[in-house]
Amino acid sequence: LREVGDLTRAEAVCRQAANAAEPRVRAAALYNLGRVLERRRDTAAALAAYRDSLQVRHTRIVRERLIALDPTATSEVTRTHPLQGPVASLEPWCTQQGERCGPSDVTIVAALADPDPSQKPDPAWPPGQHAPWDELRIFVSQVHETECVVGLRTKRGWFVDRIPDCAAAHYSGHEAEVQLDDAIAGAEGNELQLVLRSFDPYRTWDPASQHSAYATEDHEAVLVCGLGPSGIPHCTPSIGLISTDDATPESGGLAPSWAHGLLVLDPVADPWHDADAEPSPCRDGCVLPARLRELAGRHRVSFP
Repeated sequence: LREVGDLTRAEAVCRQAANAAEPRVRAAALYNLGRVLERRRDTAAALAAYRDSLQVRHTRIVRERLIALDPTATSEVTRTHPLQGPVASLEPWCTQQGERCGPSDVTIVAALADPDPSQKPDPAWPPGQHAPWDELRIFVSQVHETECVVGLRTKRGWFVDRIPDCAAAHYSGHEAEVQLDDAIAGAEGNELQLVLRSFDPYRTWDPASQHSAYATEDHEAVLVCGLGPSGIPHCTPSIGLISTDDATPESGGLAPSWAHGLLVLDPVADPWHDADAEPSPCRDGCVLPARLRELAGRHRVSFP
């Protein structure tokens, strides 16, 4: 109906279908409603339909349409939230929350990579050299087993909060990689891109050799934090870069990068690549799990 120009009937059919009980149908109907409303040049209503579609079911095509239509649009995947603060130090917050924020086996040292690749990452954050950030600390939560606690210090003091579904909290082998990028014009100084990883080694049965073998279950996610005009650091949710639910030896993952102020999640063939090596692109021999296929592509991140 939209293609033949009968926009009145097309809108009525899409609105009726948007009441379906099946989420997949409802999400698709809302997307198509947005397309119809765009043709009717009702941009505000089209944007509302796209946002409603993403709330029901996140898909790449709807997110891309939203970004193309609205220069400020974000989705739930990258919608930022404020950290708590400022506080003079982390200890009072941790004590109140029942967390341990001192040095321990659950402390994740997030080293900042040196621009010179021949130099090792530096775990120290000299104040004033990585503006607007003076210090970063990450801990595996003692209260919620799947969460971490992140603390960011700016010139105003410490800002702290929990990271739900923290990749580094799942198993042993905690690791954090930090990258600073001045990619977003509306933010002060550098955005902080934090990749969290963990792995759990275990023994499994190899039917080919008829012997047990070692394997690992891996977790990896990216978190982006920044400082906007409010002066309060905001961070995205934890964005999963690999999927262990339906992983196979051919499964790929996602690698974060920046392009034209947008966060880009690129498909890669080896989601567990060496951190010092460049990930290889995901081509014909690589299968990206369905959840990651929808996350791949461009995402807008903004900091109020």
